[in-house]
Order: sequence, then C-alpha cells, then structure tokens
Amino acid sequence: MTLRRRLAIPLLVLFMTSCWAAALADPNAVSPGSRPAESGRFLVHLKVADSPEGALPRRDAVVRQRQAIGLAKETIRRALAGRSHRVTREYQAVPFMAIEGGPDVRAALAPMVATIYPDHLFRPSLNESVPLIRADQAWVQGFDGTGSVVAVLDTGVDKQHPFLAGKVINEACYSGNGNCPNGTDTQLGPGAGVPCTFAPGGCRHGTHVAGIAAGAGATFSGVARGGQVMAIQVFSKFTGTDCNGAGENPCALAYTSDLIAAMEHVYEFRAQYRIAAVNMSLGGAVYSSSAQCDADNAPTKAIIDTLRSVGIATVVAAGNNGATNGITDPACISSAISVGSTTKTDAISSFSNSAAFLSLLAPGSSILSSVPGGGFAFFSGTSMASPHVAGAWAVVKQKSPQASVAAVLDALVTTGVLRLDSRNGITKPRIDVAGAVALIQNGASATLTVNGSSTPITVVPGAIVTVGVQNGPGNPTDWLGLYQAGAADGAYSNWFYLNGTKSAPASGVTTASVPFTMPGIAGTYEFRLFANNGFTKLATSPTVTVQSTGGPSLTVNGSSAAITVAPGATVTVGVQNGPGNRADWIGLYPAGALCGTNPWLDWFYLNGTKAYPSSGLQSATVAFVMPATAGAYEFRFFLNDTCTKLATSSTVTVQ
Repeated sequence: MTLRRRLAIPLLVLFMTSCWAAALADPNAVSPGSRPAESGRFLVHLKVADSPEGALPRRDAVVRQRQAIGLAKETIRRALAGRSHRVTREYQAVPFMAIEGGPDVRAALAPMVATIYPDHLFRPSLNESVPLIRADQAWVQGFDGTGSVVAVLDTGVDKQHPFLAGKVINEACYSGNGNCPNGTDTQLGPGAGVPCTFAPGGCRHGTHVAGIAAGAGATFSGVARGGQVMAIQVFSKFTGTDCNGAGENPCALAYTSDLIAAMEHVYEFRAQYRIAAVNMSLGGAVYSSSAQCDADNAPTKAIIDTLRSVGIATVVAAGNNGATNGITDPACISSAISVGSTTKTDAISSFSNSAAFLSLLAPGSSILSSVPGGGFAFFSGTSMASPHVAGAWAVVKQKSPQASVAAVLDALVTTGVLRLDSRNGITKPRIDVAGAVALIQNGASATLTVNGSSTPITVVPGAIVTVGVQNGPGNPTDWLGLYQAGAADGAYSNWFYLNGTKSAPASGVTTASVPFTMPGIAGTYEFRLFANNGFTKLATSPTVTVQSTGGPSLTVNGSSAAITVAPGATVTVGVQNGPGNRADWIGLYPAGALCGTNPWLDWFYLNGTKAYPSSGLQSATVAFVMPATAGAYEFRFFLNDTCTKLATSSTVTVQ
C-alpha cells in the first residue's frame, strides 16, 4: 500500500502660512545613461528554473523551488572556498546571490551561473495635489487606505514626526556599506528604519516620501491618510567621485542587492500585513526600451515579479532627467509601475522623464510634505509623484483587497485624466483616485459556508464537509485553506484551489463548492479564502468543531475490550461511525508500533480488500488473520490513504 499524504501625491496640501520652505529642484538628477561608478560587487543568477512564487501551480512547489535555490547557493559557496570574496546578500524567493570579489572570483563563477550582473547604485530621485487627484473625494466615500500598508524603500522615515505618528508598523535596514543604525549592513525591528544621518539632503527624502503616501495631519494629509507604512532604509554612505551630481558629499546611494533584500523582506510579511504597494523613489540609468531594461535588470525584475504574483505593486519614480524617450531603472522594468510627474496646473513637469511605456502620471512639482525633525518642506521630482500613486494604490486596495496589480492599474489608467506631453506627443493618464475607487470591481464581500451553514457546526472526526464560496473575486489562483481556529495564515492544515484540486485552473470562478476532509483530531477549525496564491484574506468560515466523542470506533470480534486469541486465528474487526471516504483503511500493528510501510503487518480498505473501492463506507466488518507469533497487537483505523489515525482497537493478545 502506498500512502498518499496531503501535506502540505506632490502632496496636495492646503497652504500653510506658518511653513517656510523653498521649492527645491531635485539635486540628484542622473544624466541619461549614467549612474554612479560601479564597485567590485555583482549579482549572480543561479542556474535554477524559477517562477514567481505566487504563480506556481502548487503551494508545495514553493518549498521545492526554495530548496533548489538553497542547494545552488551552497554549490557557489563551496566553489568559492579559498578565494578572497564576500557574499553580501542571499535571497530565498529569487535565485540570486550578491557577491563582492575580484576578477578571479567572477571568472570562477562564470561557468557555474546563468548570468553575472553589476550591483548597480541608485540615487534618491527628488498642498494642492490631494484635491487635484481627488483623493479627498475618495475619503468622503469612506476609502482613505485604512487597513492598507505602503512599504517605503528609501532613506528612512521619521516615525516621531506628528504627520506620521503611529504610521510605521514595521522597520528594517539593508545598507551594504554598514550604515544601518546599529553599524551593520542589516538591521530588523524597531529603530531600524529611522532616517540616515550621513547625507543631510538625501536623508530627508524618505520621510518626505512617506508623508506624501500616508501622512495624516490636522490641516492636510497624504493620499492614504488612513494607511500605514513599512519603513525600510536601503541607502549607504558614499564619498568622493561617487557623489558627483548628488549635490552633496557625503551622499546617499543604494545598491541593487539591498533593494532586492528589502523587497524580499516585504514579501515575507505579506501574510501579516495587507501590503498594497512598495514605493521606490530612486533611479539609475535611462532606458528607452523596457525589453532591454528587463534584460539588464533581471535580478530586480525577479523580485518585482514575485511581489506582483501575490498582488503587491512595485511603484517606482520614472526619473528627473527630462528625457523624452526613456525612463530610469528600475522604473523601466515591465512589471513595475512607473510614474512621471505633473505640475499643480496639470502640465507635464519639465524635469520628468517620459516614454511610451510609462505607466502613470501624478503631481510631483513643489510638493509640501514632512521632513525629519517635525518640519515640512517643498520638494520637486518624480520621487514626489511616485508616492502619490503608492498611496492611491492603498486607497483602492482598501475597497477591493483581492484586486490584482493589473486590475488596480487598469482602474487608474481607465479613470485617469489624460495629459499630453508636448515634448514628444505622448499622452498618459494622471491619476484620479476617486474615479479608480468608483470603478474597481468589488461588489458583495466574499463569504464562506460549511455544509450550507453560515453558523458554527459540529462534525465527527474525519468527516467530509463541503465549503461553499460565494462572491469570490474570480482569480484562477484564489484558494481555500483549512486551519485550526486562530492559527496564523501561513499555518494551514490543508488547502485547495476552488476547483477542488492543487492544480491551478485555467480560469477562475466566483462561486464554488469544495470538499474537505476534517482532521481526525478533536478541536475547533475554520476555513479561509485567500486571493491570488497570496495571503490577502477575503473571508473566514464559521467554525467547525470536530467532536471528541461519537467519532469512529473499532471492535474486535464484537468486543471493545481486550481479547486473547490463538496463533493464526481469524478475527472480525468492526468499524462504526467512519467518515465514509473511499480510501479509509484498517491496519494490523504490533501494539505501539508506528504507522508506515514496515510496521504494519496487514491492511485492508473497508470493503475487505486491497482494491481501491468504488465508494466509501461508514460502517463495516473486515476479517483479518492474526499472526502466528505470540505477542500483543492492535488494529488502527486511518483516514483516506494517510497516517491520520481515527481510532485504535483494544489489545488483541496472541497466546
């Protein structure tokens, strides 16, 4: 017998006469095609066949893919033993490693890896905008981003600023040059995401961006005024020629490898928070082709794709070079949401990059927002436009948590106000938050029933129940999980797509009936519906109590007490109150032995044969021949071709 185990914005603000600040042009603009000098760091693409985890057809495939990545990393480490090098970053969800080393290290790795990429450096891209994009009208409708989270990958966030009080719910730092608050290159937890201090200009950037996305004040607010923030500091201190064009020395620059680590951090918290978007207000070189951008930036694209596969958008500033046929990386990556800038008079900002493959426009000129220390300042740049879109994303996702990245983008594009760039004749939509909120498909909330009931039910151990789904979003990879009541979302006991299998269907459904076999262990359980292979929870069922009594039981020769028989005697095992699955089975064991192929002495399905039955039975009598060897034995009743034990008989002694 083979057991088949199933484990498995600019901020539109009211003008404040008490706030004095100059409207700053971005001091960090990068000339088309240029970026800071490269270091001896690079990223290697491991030879692992991979897909974004949220797109994998089976949830257990995620484990296998991560195992393959782990094995490939170990191979690289062994190959580099004895060579002068340093592994600066490793990742779990994408098949890349970041390494620092000389030409000999690159040469040794070349035949072992798919591709070697430079660990590029990026610079930060530097009270009327909220009404301009009609975010305030979305607030009136009851949608202000409450419950949604924006991850701000920047120079840190001043969480003590009154504009951001209580907003920062998660902090981290990934700084390749060791400029995290604790002096290392990685820091997690409270205090990790505070603003850097080594670049007076650049280190204000992240707090300004966070305020645009989710700040809340008495007289004006950011776009998602009800939203929350993950503050992730991704910049390092540089000096000398690396700071050419940065406007200050020392300056703040960010490694590609640190950005990827930060995005993987966001991904790992997808079950704990309802993360709407990642915001990256930074940029590198200008690309006129998204295809070339994808090819040159494959490591970053891989993690952006992974986030997108579970419904998290990566929103990136398009850059401030004034280019009319290109945008900077990583905004140019095809799966990112690139954002260009408009003025408060709704014209294209002169500094904003533009291209046919630009995604969206948002206000970015003379935006007033928070800066470290409790004050406010006006900044200009696509860096200011991007968090308008990230905040808008949080507002839209509040209404429709299950909406895919493509669906939210479609709503923002469809309802956006078209604006012509007179420099190149390209027309793109400037976001209209209230319009997108009105358009996004939501309808009635998804609900779950169990055996047709919307109230708690009680069943026997191992019972088969039917979970009914109503008003689901209709994504092919929406899924149901079985949980002990109150367990974390990642701790499911079993799961299925809405087609009742673990293979993703070609198309989704909004209504379904999915059978589940309840555990054989007494307790309180529940079912949860999630969107798009991720942990965006759409509905929870009423509880299902598996009772501790009245479940399956076994007798031997009609007795529930211990009995003694002669060697080789034939006994009759009686089953009562079984769950009725076709592949429920009985095994004969030495008393105390483990379940498995070797310990059992014999076994049968409830039809008394080893042939897979055509239908299940709840009660049966099955004949067994006892061993010829004296000893203590017992019979055990198992669930559906597994080692989930439902009942054990009293001892049968062969004398």
